[in-house]
Amino acid sequence: MEAFKVLKKALGNRHYLAVAVVVSVTSVVLTILLPNWKLVLEILSSNGSFWEEIKTIVNLLGAFKTNFTAWARVYLVIISVLFGINVSIIIYYIKDKRRKFGGNATAIGAGGIASGVLGAGCGACGTFVFGSLLSSVGGGWLVSFFPFGGQEIKIFSIALLVFSIYFAAKNIGKPSVCALKI
Repeated sequence: MEAFKVLKKALGNRHYLAVAVVVSVTSVVLTILLPNWKLVLEILSSNGSFWEEIKTIVNLLGAFKTNFTAWARVYLVIISVLFGINVSIIIYYIKDKRRKFGGNATAIGAGGIASGVLGAGCGACGTFVFGSLLSSVGGGWLVSFFPFGGQEIKIFSIALLVFSIYFAAKNIGKPSVCALKI
């Protein structure tokens, strides 16, 4: 239960909550826009006014509804929120350790963050980064053996992110030195 108290304390701070929200929203926006990155670059390099370019890019966010299945939207939101919380709690952890020891702090949660990035993607292109990595080494066929067509990767990402958040929050409450046995 200590981990939940630490998590509540960290996210109760408006700065860490803001980090979580900004990272979560940025994650969603980038996941929606990344498949159309060439179009985004074309829009930004056009001769239109700045506000027209921004409006056009914002309109591209409608792809969330059209290019993603219902489950893909749910996974995307869950992974993005967990990703934001994970980044926020890791920052809290590092600052907590630096405050206590004034120096080096160990960052944890890289596995959760990496899996969140690898598991991001839409129903049309599958998992954006993971699919690209697999296909670049000839392993794209591997996803066809998964019973749910690769959705397992997203579920695994959620599980890793939850574990990473729990592990980081649990370690924040622990003393950083071992108790002496006398």
